This record gives sequence, C-alpha cells and structure tokens, in this order.
Amino acid sequence: MSENKRAETWPSATERPQPANDIEALQQAILEDARADVQHVLEEAKARARDIRAATRAEAEEREAVIVERAQHEAETLQSQAVAAARMDAQSLKLRHREDLLSQVFAHARQRLETITQRQDYELVARQFVREAIQHLGPGEFVVRADPATQEVLTQDVLDDIAHVMEAELKPGPPLTDRLGVIVETADEHRRYDNTLETRLSRQQDVLRTPVYRTLTGGHA
Repeated sequence: MSENKRAETWPSATERPQPANDIEALQQAILEDARADVQHVLEEAKARARDIRAATRAEAEEREAVIVERAQHEAETLQSQAVAAARMDAQSLKLRHREDLLSQVFAHARQRLETITQRQDYELVARQFVREAIQHLGPGEFVVRADPATQEVLTQDVLDDIAHVMEAELKPGPPLTDRLGVIVETADEHRRYDNTLETRLSRQQDVLRTPVYRTLTGGHA
C-alpha cells in the first residue's frame, strides 16, 4: 500500500480517541470555572451583605445618637426644673420662716404695748400722739378719745395747752375700751385720725420688718 493511501485512511489527531487523563483534565477545568463563578457570586453576595449591615448599623447608630441626645436634653431639662423647684421651695421655706418669726415678734410687741402707758414720760408721748393727729387733720374742733390710762395724763389742761399750740379746739370724748392711745375725730365723726398704739405699730410694721429681721438673724436679711 502506498504512503498516500495510508495517509487517507489514518484518523486525524482530533478524530483519534482522547486519553482518559485528557477528559479528566477538561472536566477539572470546567469544574474550576464553575467553582470560580460560584465563589465570585458568593463574594459579591457577601460584599452586598456587608454593605447592607454597614448601612443598617450606621442608620441604627444615627437613631441611637438621636435618642441619646433627646434623652440627655430631657434629663438636663428635668434637672434644671428640679433645681429651680428646689430653690423656689427653699426660698418659700425661708420666707415662711421669716414671716412666722416676724409675726411672733410683732405679736409679742402688741402684748407689751400696755407697758408704754406705764412709762414716767408717757404724758409727753400722749401729747405727741395728739399733735400728730391734728397735723394730719388740720386746724378745727376735735374730740380726743383715749384709753383710761391715757386719759389720766391728757387732762383738760393738757388738751388746752396742745390746742393753743396747734390752733385747734380740743375736748375729751368717750374712753377707748379696746385699744391704747388716742383717736382724734370731729364731733360728727366724719373725720378722724387713729393714733392708737396698735394702729401705730401696724403702720410701722412694714418699715420695721427688714431691720427687725436683720436684728433677729444677726444682720442677715
């Protein structure tokens, strides 16, 4: 047989059967490609999951920061309110203590008003009470009412002496039974000036409150 004839009848390299190890290599290559594709898909999925978790975590941290800030603001507000309330309570307590203390002092002073009428110079004091009343009422004819102890020193002679100096006409009136000092009034009682010890103390009470309290507290108002 000629060489040409043998060439025509011999299979080509691609037509010849492949060895078993070549098929396994091909299969292995296909599997490797598949594994690479799977791995790529998994990596992309993991990356997306990480991005989602990061975004979710950032969003959660932002919400948490907002909640913490709001809670801190509310806490500061509550604290400020509590401090203000405590200061107001302390000031209120201080004022109540001050009022109670002053009330006791002035109540005690009222109880001791009677001792003023027992002073040796009480006639001069009573004279001044009458003069002050006339200064407020102006010249005119007046009735001088006084408690029994004050009436004893405000005799008619004393009233005449005061009337001469003050350019007024004075005469004694019905005694006072519920207070000490003098009340000077017109005969028709339309005009009067209460200069009793109780009323004088009441008029002076507002002026005396601060100095009395400072005296009681050692100079601290």
